[in-house]
Amino acid sequence: MYVKVENGQIAQYPYTIGNLRKDNPRTSFPKVIFEETLAEFDVYPVTEASVSYDPATQIIAPNAQPSLVDGKWVLGFSIIELTPEQIEAKAQEKLQPYKNAVQRLLDSTAIAKGYDSILSMCTYANSTNASWAAEGQAAVNWRDACWNESLVQMGNYLATGNKPSMEDFLAAMPTPVWPE
Repeated sequence: MYVKVENGQIAQYPYTIGNLRKDNPRTSFPKVIFEETLAEFDVYPVTEASVSYDPATQIIAPNAQPSLVDGKWVLGFSIIELTPEQIEAKAQEKLQPYKNAVQRLLDSTAIAKGYDSILSMCTYANSTNASWAAEGQAAVNWRDACWNESLVQMGNYLATGNKPSMEDFLAAMPTPVWPE
């Protein structure tokens, strides 16, 4: 990133080496142009300011224009506080892969037992067939146990920032207990 300066003021930002070549068609520039040569054309590199922020509660946005700081052109950033709703949405976004994995575990297990999904299997808890009702109730119990455990695991992740591997997360899920 570069800035083109005229009379000490920003004339164009961002500015590229391509812009420099286009603006000076009668000048032959080397493949690599050193800063000293760029300065002869009032073109200066722009560095990004370092910024410290909490990505859980803040976002950063680059300023529209760089500023001259200690003789160097620096692009600063604005720190924007997230609303409680945005913070919650970010947290839920982080958790979505874990939620999807639990749902896949539940559905694939139900499918392996001959049902369309865990939802379908759970509906059999109200069956008039005692065998189907027992299997449906076992599915309800296991589904609830899995979601309860996943909420504990995800809550720990949000509270501590320790992101569990998907393998460890799924390994913590309870084993289903099917009727005999």
